[in-house]
Amino acid sequence: MKKIVYSILIPPFIISLLLGSCVSEIDGEAVLLLKYSESYMLPLAKGGLKFVPRWTLHEKEDTCFLAYHNIYSQHIEMYDFERKTYSRAIPLAQEGVDKVSVSEFALSENDIIILGRQYIYRVSHTDSIDGSVKSKTPIRSDEISSGNVPYENYYLSMNSNWGGESDFFDSKKGNCYLPIREEGRISLSTDDLTSESIVCEIDMKRKSINMLDIFFPDFVKEYEIFTLNPLWTDYIYPSLCVDEENMLIYNFRVSSKVYKYDLVKNQVIKQASINSAYTNNNMERVQGDVKSKKFINEVFNNRTTFGPVRYDKYRKLYYRIHSSPTEASYTNENESKKYYFCIFDQNFEKKGEVQLSDNLSIFYYGIKKDGIYFLSKEGTSEDVAQFEKYTITANKNQ
Repeated sequence: MKKIVYSILIPPFIISLLLGSCVSEIDGEAVLLLKYSESYMLPLAKGGLKFVPRWTLHEKEDTCFLAYHNIYSQHIEMYDFERKTYSRAIPLAQEGVDKVSVSEFALSENDIIILGRQYIYRVSHTDSIDGSVKSKTPIRSDEISSGNVPYENYYLSMNSNWGGESDFFDSKKGNCYLPIREEGRISLSTDDLTSESIVCEIDMKRKSINMLDIFFPDFVKEYEIFTLNPLWTDYIYPSLCVDEENMLIYNFRVSSKVYKYDLVKNQVIKQASINSAYTNNNMERVQGDVKSKKFINEVFNNRTTFGPVRYDKYRKLYYRIHSSPTEASYTNENESKKYYFCIFDQNFEKKGEVQLSDNLSIFYYGIKKDGIYFLSKEGTSEDVAQFEKYTITANKNQ
């Protein structure tokens, strides 16, 4: 890629197609520039990242760790990202009382927070190399103080962030935030989309769980079809992100709307449509047999879909990736799909939007002080992970 910032006189969409660089755009004028910086190669000692379902970057003082879940050996592999060296493999127990199942995980200052089906585990990544569990918080209704939860048995959505980076954990308070619904229902109904709250707060210290005043917005009712198959019910629940200001940011895959929930006041204090300059701002209406395998193609490829919001603590910005519809065939479902990177501030004012290069793996990206790192599809193998570093800078011509 060329290290160039392009003039705002040329439409950003045309530039990105012709030259492969990225320029943010809002109403035809660049406000923030997403500028390519360099490729970053990380030698791998334990296999490739190409098919890894979870990876994350975490900075601590002058060190940055890369961690990913190696599903083949059931380890959390860790690398010193700055020194480009292998750090350690943390094994996860696969049997006994400390068996660890991984749905999602996040890194705090000293620990790995692992979200499982029955427990939230805290495993040290600094002073332990044997993968021993420091603590585990039960999340089943018969083992935890359930506070104001209206259900005798409940289900926590473990895949709310659509395959994207998990920001469900608040490292300051030690709390987790997850979508919740009653367990045991084969399908939901329209009434379920208008009744109980849908997000809970899990206090890992007090081992308690409480409902937040977050509900389905009215527009979700238009996508009731997802409730007819339990495999798809999670799809209509929100993605969640905790920022540094005790705010829980959430959004839905079917809409460009974003919400800010104050965890101190326990109420939604702001909502806005972060609209795209390139695509529709709501998922197109979904029809078809929800139980058919081709329904996956119908939803993910032929519909506009909005990914989770991420928070950048260094630049006090939020990011969201969403996709455009495509008419790709079932067998080549992702070849012509386009993805867009949207930037907005803490006031929910849009600052930029750009079409991402096709060679980037878009489901995960690392946010560091010196830039944003995307995994490259083309340069990543079993022996090396290639990252493309971008920086966000103000447009001096504004």
